[in-house]
Amino acid sequence: MLGLPKGFNNRKFQLWFYRVSHGELLIRSPKSKETQKNIDILFFDIRYIELPRFLDEIMLDDATNEEIIYVNNKLGEPSNDRKITIIVSRGIRYLIVASFFKVKETELDLFEHPFEKLGLSLS
Repeated sequence: MLGLPKGFNNRKFQLWFYRVSHGELLIRSPKSKETQKNIDILFFDIRYIELPRFLDEIMLDDATNEEIIYVNNKLGEPSNDRKITIIVSRGIRYLIVASFFKVKETELDLFEHPFEKLGLSLS
């Protein structure tokens, strides 16, 4: 498992924002009275998503050989130029295929998204 920084496992995440034109996806654990910062997981150049709206106690993992074959069959082509990232929530594995991703702590307002704010947009 690719470990998230300390304190992420006790946070609730949700699919927060998706921009079709740029293939940008934001999964966020919003700040609260108990936590002063958002945890934002940003994906770029999305090719495939298999993900529920709400996620608890997440971990990131690399795809197994079986998951790589599954994604390649879904896409109808090899995913060689993109990374398959697995988000594990409550023991269930969810797939995201994107060129790359970043994990950031932010202090953005609830409905602000970090793509332009952090200079991370592909455009």
